[in-house]
Amino acid sequence: MKKIIAFLVFVIFGTTFYLKAQTGVLFFEEHIDFSIDSNYFCINGIYSFKNTKNRDINQQITFPFAEEATEITSTQLWGKPLETAVYTLTADKNIKIKTFSYLPDSIKEFEYKELYIWEKHNFMPKDDFEIILDK
Repeated sequence: MKKIIAFLVFVIFGTTFYLKAQTGVLFFEEHIDFSIDSNYFCINGIYSFKNTKNRDINQQITFPFAEEATEITSTQLWGKPLETAVYTLTADKNIKIKTFSYLPDSIKEFEYKELYIWEKHNFMPKDDFEIILDK
Protein backbone atom coordinates (compact mmCIF):
# COMPACT_ATOMS: atom_id res chain seq x y z
CA MET A 1 0.00 0.00 0.00
CA LYS A 2 2.86 2.42 0.84
CA LYS A 3 4.44 1.69 -2.53
CA ILE A 4 1.19 2.52 -4.33
CA ILE A 5 0.80 5.80 -2.41
CA ALA A 6 4.44 6.71 -3.04
CA PHE A 7 3.98 5.94 -6.73
CA LEU A 8 0.81 8.07 -6.91
CA VAL A 9 2.53 10.97 -5.15
CA PHE A 10 5.43 10.71 -7.61
CA VAL A 11 3.07 10.61 -10.59
CA ILE A 12 0.99 13.56 -9.37
CA PHE A 13 3.94 15.79 -8.44
CA GLY A 14 6.05 14.60 -11.34
CA THR A 15 3.25 15.31 -13.81
CA THR A 16 2.65 18.74 -12.27
CA PHE A 17 6.37 19.56 -12.50
CA TYR A 18 6.49 18.31 -16.10
CA LEU A 19 3.46 20.37 -17.10
CA LYS A 20 4.83 23.51 -15.41
CA ALA A 21 8.13 22.99 -17.19
CA GLN A 22 6.30 22.89 -20.51
CA THR A 23 4.27 26.09 -20.11
CA GLY A 24 6.48 28.21 -22.34
CA VAL A 25 4.15 28.02 -25.35
CA LEU A 26 1.62 30.77 -26.01
CA PHE A 27 -1.26 30.20 -28.44
CA PHE A 28 -1.86 33.75 -29.63
CA GLU A 29 -3.53 33.74 -33.04
CA GLU A 30 -5.69 31.67 -35.35
CA HIS A 31 -7.08 32.09 -38.84
CA ILE A 32 -9.73 29.57 -39.86
CA ASP A 33 -11.36 29.53 -43.28
CA PHE A 34 -14.53 27.53 -43.87
CA SER A 35 -16.15 26.90 -47.22
CA ILE A 36 -19.42 25.19 -47.99
CA ASP A 37 -21.28 24.30 -51.16
CA SER A 38 -23.97 21.73 -51.93
CA ASN A 39 -21.40 18.88 -51.85
CA TYR A 40 -18.57 19.77 -49.46
CA PHE A 41 -17.68 21.48 -46.21
CA CYS A 42 -13.97 22.34 -45.94
CA ILE A 43 -11.86 23.78 -43.12
CA ASN A 44 -8.40 25.30 -43.45
CA GLY A 45 -6.68 26.64 -40.35
CA ILE A 46 -3.49 28.46 -39.46
CA TYR A 47 -2.60 28.44 -35.75
CA SER A 48 0.17 30.64 -34.37
CA PHE A 49 2.24 29.85 -31.27
CA LYS A 50 5.10 31.64 -29.52
CA ASN A 51 7.89 30.21 -27.45
CA THR A 52 7.97 32.50 -24.40
CA LYS A 53 11.14 30.95 -22.97
CA ASN A 54 14.71 31.73 -23.95
CA ARG A 55 15.38 28.05 -24.62
CA ASP A 56 14.05 25.32 -26.89
CA ILE A 57 10.99 23.52 -25.55
CA ASN A 58 8.91 20.54 -26.61
CA GLN A 59 5.13 20.72 -26.37
CA GLN A 60 2.48 18.32 -27.56
CA ILE A 61 -0.48 20.22 -28.95
CA THR A 62 -3.84 18.55 -29.53
CA PHE A 63 -6.57 20.10 -31.64
CA PRO A 64 -10.15 19.09 -30.91
CA PHE A 65 -12.44 18.64 -33.90
CA ALA A 66 -16.12 18.00 -33.39
CA GLU A 67 -18.67 16.73 -35.87
CA GLU A 68 -21.24 19.44 -35.28
CA ALA A 69 -19.33 22.52 -34.13
CA THR A 70 -15.84 23.96 -34.38
CA GLU A 71 -14.47 23.93 -30.85
CA ILE A 72 -12.98 27.36 -30.41
CA THR A 73 -13.76 27.28 -26.68
CA SER A 74 -10.68 25.05 -26.32
CA THR A 75 -8.80 28.38 -26.33
CA GLN A 76 -9.84 28.65 -22.67
CA LEU A 77 -7.48 25.76 -21.84
CA TRP A 78 -4.54 28.03 -22.72
CA GLY A 79 -5.62 30.52 -20.05
CA LYS A 80 -5.26 33.62 -22.23
CA PRO A 81 -7.40 35.17 -24.94
CA LEU A 82 -6.25 35.08 -28.54
CA GLU A 83 -4.57 38.30 -29.59
CA THR A 84 -6.17 37.90 -33.03
CA ALA A 85 -8.78 35.48 -34.37
CA VAL A 86 -10.00 35.70 -37.94
CA TYR A 87 -12.69 33.38 -39.27
CA THR A 88 -14.18 33.37 -42.74
CA LEU A 89 -16.98 31.38 -44.30
CA THR A 90 -17.39 31.22 -48.06
CA ALA A 91 -20.81 29.83 -48.96
CA ASP A 92 -22.56 29.28 -52.25
CA LYS A 93 -25.57 31.59 -52.50
CA ASN A 94 -27.89 28.58 -52.67
CA ILE A 95 -26.80 27.59 -49.12
CA LYS A 96 -29.28 29.13 -46.69
CA ILE A 97 -27.91 29.91 -43.23
CA LYS A 98 -30.41 29.90 -40.39
CA THR A 99 -28.23 31.11 -37.49
CA PHE A 100 -24.66 31.78 -36.38
CA SER A 101 -23.37 31.36 -32.84
CA TYR A 102 -21.38 34.58 -33.50
CA LEU A 103 -22.80 37.20 -35.86
CA PRO A 104 -20.37 38.06 -38.69
CA ASP A 105 -18.54 41.37 -38.46
CA SER A 106 -19.00 41.86 -42.19
CA ILE A 107 -20.48 40.16 -45.24
CA LYS A 108 -19.30 40.49 -48.82
CA GLU A 109 -21.51 39.40 -51.70
CA PHE A 110 -20.23 38.06 -54.99
CA GLU A 111 -22.06 36.74 -58.02
CA TYR A 112 -22.40 33.14 -56.81
CA LYS A 113 -20.98 33.26 -53.27
CA GLU A 114 -21.17 35.12 -50.00
CA LEU A 115 -18.18 35.72 -47.74
CA TYR A 116 -18.82 36.06 -44.01
CA ILE A 117 -15.98 37.54 -41.95
CA TRP A 118 -15.30 37.53 -38.22
CA GLU A 119 -12.29 39.44 -36.93
CA LYS A 120 -11.74 39.39 -33.17
CA HIS A 121 -9.03 40.84 -30.94
CA ASN A 122 -8.30 39.86 -27.35
CA PHE A 123 -10.80 37.05 -27.97
CA MET A 124 -11.72 34.45 -25.35
CA PRO A 125 -14.59 32.49 -26.92
CA LYS A 126 -17.43 31.59 -24.58
CA ASP A 127 -19.29 29.50 -27.18
CA ASP A 128 -18.18 27.13 -29.91
CA PHE A 129 -18.41 28.27 -33.52
CA GLU A 130 -21.67 26.96 -34.93
CA ILE A 131 -23.42 27.65 -38.20
CA ILE A 132 -26.92 26.23 -38.50
CA LEU A 133 -28.11 25.68 -42.06
CA ASP A 134 -31.73 26.03 -43.11
CA LYS A 135 -32.90 22.84 -44.78
